[in-house]
Amino acid sequence: MQKFLHVMGMAALLALAGCGDKVADEGGTAGAIADTSKPVQRQPGSWSTKMEIIKLEGPDIKAGERDQMQAMMNMMGSVSICLTPEAVAKEDIAKNLEGMSNQGGECQFDKKDIRGNRVSFAATCKTKDGGGAKITAEGKNDATSQDITISTTGTKPDGSAAGEMVMRITGTRTGECKPGDITPPMPGAAPGQAEGAATS
Repeated sequence: MQKFLHVMGMAALLALAGCGDKVADEGGTAGAIADTSKPVQRQPGSWSTKMEIIKLEGPDIKAGERDQMQAMMNMMGSVSICLTPEAVAKEDIAKNLEGMSNQGGECQFDKKDIRGNRVSFAATCKTKDGGGAKITAEGKNDATSQDITISTTGTKPDGSAAGEMVMRITGTRTGECKPGDITPPMPGAAPGQAEGAATS
C-alpha cells in the first residue's frame, strides 16, 4: 500500500507542475497528436492550490486513512506558491511523469494529449517490486487557473488490486508573488538549492 500511495503522490505532483512549453509524443506511445498547438503556460505569480481526495478505496485502506491523507493535502494547500518565470519555462508534464522512473517507477504513456488548455493523458507505471499503477488525468490548465482530476488504480506484485484513488486538483493565480510565498526548487536543482519564502 505504501508503494501505491507513493505513486499516487507522484501523480499529484506532476499535475501540480502544470504543462510544458511543447506538445510531447515521444517513446512510441499510442494516440499521436494531430494538433500541434502549444500548451497554455501558467502565468508567473502567487498560486493557491486545493487538493481534494474524491475516492480512496482498497483492500488495505484502513479506516480513517482517507481523512488523514485529506488533512495532509489541506496543509499542503494552505501554502501559497511563488511560481517564477524560470519555473514556468521548465514546466513539462511529460518529463515530470517520465521522471517518476527516478523515484522507483517505470512509466509509459498509453495516451498523451496536452495542447491548448487541455490536459489528457494515461500512463502505465511499474514499480521495482513488480507492482504498478494505471494513471489517468483529465482537465484544463489555463494561464490563471488549473482544474485537473487524476485517477490512479494500483496493483500488487501478484497482480491483485492494491486500491484506487481519485483526486481533483484546482489552482488559482491570486496575484504577484508576495512575502510568505514558498518558492519550490527548480527541476534538476541539487539538494540544498531550494529557495525559501518569496521576497518579491
